[in-house]
Amino acid sequence: TQLNFDSFLQGGNTMKSLFKNKLIAVTINPLAPNGLMLNTVTLQKALQEALHIPIYDVMELQKNDASLNLRE
Repeated sequence: TQLNFDSFLQGGNTMKSLFKNKLIAVTINPLAPNGLMLNTVTLQKALQEALHIPIYDVMELQKNDASLNLRE
């Protein structure tokens, strides 16, 4: 959790990667914990323009998976 990670860092610990990583995609969840639904198209477009990598909406992926399962 974020709380555990923050505690880890506050304890004077650090985290480093031994190898360079290449970010190949980002997933977004437009549904905020407080119930607010963000505009998926706007969010995806802004991130795509800034990062130049594929951006996937997890809620849309779930909808597509569900519709595929109904066809089987």
